[in-house]
This record gives sequence, structure tokens and C-alpha cells, in this order.
Amino acid sequence: MANVEKSDRWTLGDIDEGHMAASAFIAVGDEEFYRTRDIFNLMGLPLPEYGAYYSQPNSDRAHLTDSGLVLTVLYRRKSLLTVAAERIGLIRNTEPPIFKAREARTDDVLQPLLTIPLTENAVLEINAGVARVSRNGEAQIRVLKETLKQQGLRLTNYSPETVGSIPDADEKEDLTIACNRRAFVIENQSLIPEISARQDRVFGEAIEDLQEAHQSGRQERFRDAFKRCARIASLKPEDPRRVLVPYWTEQPSTVRQQEVALAARIYARQCSVA
Repeated sequence: MANVEKSDRWTLGDIDEGHMAASAFIAVGDEEFYRTRDIFNLMGLPLPEYGAYYSQPNSDRAHLTDSGLVLTVLYRRKSLLTVAAERIGLIRNTEPPIFKAREARTDDVLQPLLTIPLTENAVLEINAGVARVSRNGEAQIRVLKETLKQQGLRLTNYSPETVGSIPDADEKEDLTIACNRRAFVIENQSLIPEISARQDRVFGEAIEDLQEAHQSGRQERFRDAFKRCARIASLKPEDPRRVLVPYWTEQPSTVRQQEVALAARIYARQCSVA
């Protein structure tokens, strides 16, 4: 990335445009603003504008509808309540649970296909879209809760919206996972197995494509990788190779799912005219 003076790259108008890089600036700072913008440009994607990405505390998400992928920027931003509690000595120095949750390298938590460090306070991840467990999947969620507990992780959200499943042609049963890292917290770091061999096997092709694209630093390599992911997502539901499942294209049943689906459709339109 060229060393360009800030005055040549940054204007108040950039911040006022309400896109995902502006959100990064508000959440963390101007360096994150630059890096977010540069990475989206490297991937040949337009910056998601207001309404085309889904914001939560410490994270922003954009959904690549046709590819079955999710672009997520995670921020190390503490809440005002946490900062105040630290200053008066109620708690020790902490970081947001979702940012710390990046350290949970286990097959029972959805792992990113590619992680791109932006700064020490922010990372951009490319995640796989995965199928949600069924509305009557309480038994699966209970098993996942106990499995995570044994690994030093506490599942804090039992909604089927935060739990998914990954098809695996080499296994008899799908792999049930926490697909949103806001759904759990780390309670015992030493118990986390730090291995995701099954996910590495299932998503191996996509992981390799995206890593090579990033290492090349070439926009066309990212576009080729996204096209290959789109072919995977377009396979018939019963095809064992269909490991990318863009759940946000399905009929939403909750308000949050409707918001995510709308954002995905808006971003798809932005990509089609970029």
C-alpha cells in the first residue's frame, strides 16, 4: 500500500458516507478506516453502504449472497461500562468477548476461511455461510452446550439463529457448531483444544483459494476464488460438496433474519453495479 498523506486520502465526506469503512473509523479509528477500504478494494468489492451491512457491537458483517460467504470486521472496542468498571477497579483489563473469541480454535466453533489483520485492534475475516439448525434442534444445542463447556467455553445464546451445522461427506452426522462467536464466552483458555481438523477438511478448497488470493495481492485472484465459492453454493442441497450454505437467502422467520436478508439483497445489488 502506497504511503500517501492523510490529506490526500481522507475527507469528512468519506466518513459521512455511511459505509463500512466509516463504521470502522467510528468504532476504532482512522487507520482501520484506511485498511478496511484498501482490503475491500483488493478483493474487487464495493464498500458496503448503509443498509447493506449488519452492525453489532464490536463487529460489522456483509453477506456475499451468491458466494455463500460472510465478510466480518471485528473490533477491539470496549463498552463504556467496561471502561468505567476497569478504572474504578471492579474488573481487570479485559477485551470484548467477541474479539477474544477469535482464540477459540475448535471444530465446535465456526472458523474463518481467511483472517486478514487490519491493525492490532481490528481484523477482517471471510467466513463460510452455514446451514442453521432446525427450529426443533434443541437436542443438538444441548449437546453443543455441553461440548463447549468441556472445552472451557460457555454458550450464552441458545437460539437456533446462533447455532449451525456443517455437512461432512466423510462423517455420518453433520457437525453442529456455534456459528456466531457472540454466542459464547471463553471461561478457561487452557481447555480449548486449538484444532479444527474437520472444518479444515470440509472447507479446505475454499481456504486454500482465499489464502492464495490474499498472498498474491491481486484483485483478479480474489474474484476467481469468489467465483469458485459461488459454484459450491449453487450446488443442489443434497450434493455433499455443497458446504457453503447462504442461509440469509432462505425464507427468514425472525426480525433479525429479515434484517440480515435485506442487507444481503442490498449488497448484492451494490456488487452488481460496482
